[in-house]
Amino acid sequence: MPDAGPFADDIAALKALLQQRDSEVQQLCVAVSTLAQALNVRTREIAQLTL
Repeated sequence: MPDAGPFADDIAALKALLQQRDSEVQQLCVAVSTLAQALNVRTREIAQLTL
């Protein structure tokens, strides 16, 4: 069985790490969504300009 590190028995620390990770993932999802929308706008602009 792999070593769980210094947090092996510290449930509160593990929960805090998971909450932090969830927050970071949520922020990254928002950033990806924003960038995808910007890409769509630019793609439409390029399509219009090439017509």
